[in-house]
Amino acid sequence: MKILWVNHISLDSDVYSTFPLQIVYALRKRGHHVQLIVPSVNNKNRSSLFTDVTFVPVIRLPILSILSFFFLLLFYIPKFIKKERPDVIIGNLWEYPGLIIATLFRRTKLVFDARASIGNYSFSRELIVYSTAIKIAMHLKNGITVTSKALKEELCAYGINKKRIGVITNGVSMELFDNQDQGSFAERFREEHNLKGKFIIMYHGSLGPLRGLPQTLKAIKICSSKHPDIIFFILGSGNKNYESKIKNFTAQNSLENNILLHPPVVHDQVPKFLSICNVGIVALATYSYPATSCPLKLLEYMAMGKPVISTTIHFSKEVFAQGKCGELISSNKPQHIAAAIEHMYNHKDMLLQMGAVGRTIVEQHYTWLEKAKDFENFIGELSQ
Repeated sequence: MKILWVNHISLDSDVYSTFPLQIVYALRKRGHHVQLIVPSVNNKNRSSLFTDVTFVPVIRLPILSILSFFFLLLFYIPKFIKKERPDVIIGNLWEYPGLIIATLFRRTKLVFDARASIGNYSFSRELIVYSTAIKIAMHLKNGITVTSKALKEELCAYGINKKRIGVITNGVSMELFDNQDQGSFAERFREEHNLKGKFIIMYHGSLGPLRGLPQTLKAIKICSSKHPDIIFFILGSGNKNYESKIKNFTAQNSLENNILLHPPVVHDQVPKFLSICNVGIVALATYSYPATSCPLKLLEYMAMGKPVISTTIHFSKEVFAQGKCGELISSNKPQHIAAAIEHMYNHKDMLLQMGAVGRTIVEQHYTWLEKAKDFENFIGELSQ
């Protein structure tokens, strides 16, 4: 199958964990010819994914980069279609102004990819743009790919035919997230940071309120009074104001020995850091856009053989239905999180078994190669 993948991402920055690049790599491994169209970059020598890439010269300023990319796509897309005759063109829903011209070529299918809920956009400008894109996609006789079944249901409520929506969740590279290859790092890191023998709960990713961090901090305060060896290890960053709130909470509650905030690391270093924890946590809010999300961190903990504490968002319920790989909690209220942490703490003998179940679930259903197969199947259904 010939595929043209269009995305406004910068390949000279650390974006190799993102959905489009990982699934493009998987599709190529499965024998498909995939061409990328992305904005121009300064450094073209960082990854094998740079093969079969067309770089669109853009004005490298935040808003102008997007506008110039959209405008030039109107010229690049027809040229590429006439030359390569792709079977399908896929682009992020935000790229739709430059992709609409593909509808003039009836033999080529146009697929929009939606990774976020409409509720994710609080600013009126973003909401109008996103809603407009959904309405345009609704009238196209092609398809939309989404990140979860819950997001599919949300878009169906906008009147889009469910047969035109394919669910392509996030995936994990099992080669990178190898839980058998990080033991020495974990042991050394624990020794160097006075974490030996501690019970470590880990969060990694962006820092923000809807991700359950304020509630988890309060839960750690509850647990630490009874179990002072429980540590909350946070790997990531957010805006400076939010990081300051975490540090202030830690200081005000004398939790310096229980809360550790570590700067983010490049994606290929994440597995090493996940190896130091006993349990991963995904305490997302169960309302608004987190409820329809597909948290990559959940799958990454599982790939590393770590049991997970997760709120009952739709995707977590689907995953946990396939095997006991951690603890589901009804909400991210501090008392619910604290109860789950204590349960895990008191059942340390079950952690390895739950972790093994989680890794098996990912191996069977959530590798990038499996996601590539899901994409193939969806395109096949559109052809019927």
